[in-house]
Amino acid sequence: MHYKGLGTPRSCPLAVEAFRQVAWRAGHFDDALLSPELGHEAYTRRDYPRALLHYSIWALVGVPQAACNAGFLLDHVHTQPFDTTPPLQLAKSLYESAKADPEALRKLGHCHRDGWAHAEALYSAGMLYTTRGDWDKAHQAWNVCRSHEFPTNIPCILPALALDMWTGLAWMWTSLHDAIVVYSI
Repeated sequence: MHYKGLGTPRSCPLAVEAFRQVAWRAGHFDDALLSPELGHEAYTRRDYPRALLHYSIWALVGVPQAACNAGFLLDHVHTQPFDTTPPLQLAKSLYESAKADPEALRKLGHCHRDGWAHAEALYSAGMLYTTRGDWDKAHQAWNVCRSHEFPTNIPCILPALALDMWTGLAWMWTSLHDAIVVYSI
């Protein structure tokens, strides 16, 4: 009604809010009392496990905003839903599932930058730093990745050793160049 102006003045902000309310509702979840709105209410009451439950269910349905909110709860509040999965690893997987949400995509970049949960993220961070030309940060990321347990750290060993060798060669070249300049004067 607000969109077309039927019986009420036309208002885009009210129409968007009405569309959002309809999109957040699902008939098959009304009986179970699971909704993102109830998740937000639980979050404002500081009932983080219940908010995580609501957002996780909707993330599985495919709502990107719910996946981003569930990832936020796991990331910042460190809500521990299960004893087997670390919260940051679960947050990273939720951010990966919501790549359509710009906030989730930004947080996924932070996951790779900070190396959340596994060595693969650190390897990706090292590769991104290398393509950007930031050798020190790439070397740090790969060295932290090398410190992980054996099967997961294999991709990081070769790039870290290559940067170690490159650093050594650069130091030797600089020393040799300085020695030649000093003796030629």
